[in-house]
Amino acid sequence: MKFLEREEELICLYFNPMEELTDLQYLRLAKTFLNAYLRQTEIFRGESPSRYPSIEYTLAEMLSYIHDKCVRRWKIEIEKAEMKNEQLKKNEYLNISSIIPSMINFNASLLDFLESLSGVYV
Repeated sequence: MKFLEREEELICLYFNPMEELTDLQYLRLAKTFLNAYLRQTEIFRGESPSRYPSIEYTLAEMLSYIHDKCVRRWKIEIEKAEMKNEQLKKNEYLNISSIIPSMINFNASLLDFLESLSGVYV
């Protein structure tokens, strides 16, 4: 796609569910969308869209391309965040002092009890 790199990043930010845009970024985004839409209308009328050099495709093509590109990037980011959260939960669970020792003691006492029962019935 031939349009400015910062516009691509801006549109990626717009689609990102984890980030918030500033007012200035929303204005730049609106300008980018408007230029793409005007280019699209000129193409549909059969005119040559030479007034919008930063945007090569129509609005729908631009959004589809960027959305697909951004979604791939976010899936990786979200997977990394989920793995990190899972690891943190696992570490928290293992560091809880009251649950783990009591489970170990329960298992040890259960094994002792079962061994004593097996000695009675053998």
